[in-house]
Amino acid sequence: MSWLHYLVEANIYLGVFYLCYSLLLNRDTHYNLSRAYLIFSCIVSFVLPVTRLGILKPVEQIIIEEPVPSTVNQVKFTPAPIAVATHSFTLQDVVLYVYVTGTIIACLIFLFRLRKLYVLTRNNHSLYQDQYKLVKLNDQNTAFSFFNYLYVGSNIPQAETIIAHELVHIRQKHSADIIFLEILKVINWFNPFIYLMQRSLKTVHEYIADEQTAAYERDTLAYSSFLLNNAYGIQGAPISHSFFNYNLLKKRIIMLNQKRSGKLARLKYLAAVPLCAGMLCTSTLLFSKDYAVIDLAPQKTVEIPDPVIDSTKYTLKIVNKADKVTVISDKMVFTNPKTNVESVYTVNSLTEKDKITLKEKGFDVSVVAREKKDTIPPPPPPAPPKVKLKSPPPPPAPPKKLKVSHVKFPPPVVTRDKFNGTPPPPPPPYDSAYDQLFTYMAKYTRYPTAAFDKRINGDVILSLVINNEHKITDVKVAKGIGYGCDEEAIRALKAFNGTIDKAPGTYTMVATFMLINEKARQFYAPPALTDHVVDAKNFMGQVTLAGYLK
Repeated sequence: MSWLHYLVEANIYLGVFYLCYSLLLNRDTHYNLSRAYLIFSCIVSFVLPVTRLGILKPVEQIIIEEPVPSTVNQVKFTPAPIAVATHSFTLQDVVLYVYVTGTIIACLIFLFRLRKLYVLTRNNHSLYQDQYKLVKLNDQNTAFSFFNYLYVGSNIPQAETIIAHELVHIRQKHSADIIFLEILKVINWFNPFIYLMQRSLKTVHEYIADEQTAAYERDTLAYSSFLLNNAYGIQGAPISHSFFNYNLLKKRIIMLNQKRSGKLARLKYLAAVPLCAGMLCTSTLLFSKDYAVIDLAPQKTVEIPDPVIDSTKYTLKIVNKADKVTVISDKMVFTNPKTNVESVYTVNSLTEKDKITLKEKGFDVSVVAREKKDTIPPPPPPAPPKVKLKSPPPPPAPPKKLKVSHVKFPPPVVTRDKFNGTPPPPPPPYDSAYDQLFTYMAKYTRYPTAAFDKRINGDVILSLVINNEHKITDVKVAKGIGYGCDEEAIRALKAFNGTIDKAPGTYTMVATFMLINEKARQFYAPPALTDHVVDAKNFMGQVTLAGYLK
């Protein structure tokens, strides 16, 4: 649900910007800067979620996993198109439908308000000062503006003063700001901060118009009295700038007579810079997202080139879920039933993306080792040239037999670090769905230096979550042994980028760190896992992570 994560993140930033405005800038008289701040906040709030600082993220290593051995008879197979599985109704669908319904309702309200203005304007306007369109409203006590249109009632007093006020809105394109906020309201109808942002922006527009109109009238006190005496006119359309707005009357008169803010007060608007930087770092570090398209400081990734898989040793294992058939083939050909385009997959062309695509179509495809009888034999060596050989010399006389009375073999060495010659107990059985994960951990887990130097061994019990996308998340240590072993086990689990075909939920596994000295026949013999670990719900199994002593 990347779209939902994006919306939530953007609306959080919008709320933070508005709180900053309410605490620091709401009482300043630099109205044009306040207008710019509010518009800037709305734009940046929706840009920050798609922006990241890659340098803050650790270097990612793209590792090619080795194929898991398997024993399956070889069979030629060409899959036929199958029907896509029906989609079940989930919580994600509920959220989507609720959001779309609210968006449609908000959009209809916006269009209805535009239509009301269109009806008033359609056949009843004339030019004013050769550039503005004046719409006269008979027997009405109202006045408002929308872009280049002036809507003036015939019953308003001092029409010239009111028109001068509304012309400020028209010249400064205030209606464009309101339309922009109306569009954001359609998209973010669920966020109360967007409504507060629009109300504050309309208020700033009125402050600007009042300030310029009072300067034109040359008497702030007289203009304030005029506002007070004409406070009970009828308000105009909600998406327009109405001169008569009783809710804003007190604020307009207070700000009109307030002492002007000094030049140093402008520095407070620079608070937006560290605010943006902090939210950008937060967006990069805290939000795990795949919708970031702008990287201001990209981090280079260390990529291991794809190895060429030996096709004489490995082949494709294809599981048809619909027919419950498992087969082997050197090449898989899938024909798209809609376009009749054939896609060919081999051990060296099959990618992780191809596996996901084929899984959606009902096929589990993986690279597995061939059985010995199925291995393609190498070409026979050329026949050696025929050379005439001399007769071999007679064999030497057999040596005299020696009488052996007693032979001593050194006993297994036992050290103070719990090394002994007793073989370790076999690990508990586990589901084959974890083969790929355990193979990955056994190969790419590094024995920590501190544990190696101190000869530390033992079992690390780990807790993890398999999400709805069958990925590993929320890895924790339930019981550890320290010396870097716990952290290394967590790192290896988080680095695993494959999927696990098990139901979403919380699982438990054991990573056993074991040191081996092959020459001295010394190795750590971990005790058998207790029943409460093995029999725990969703127990995955035990993987042994060996370190070799010289």
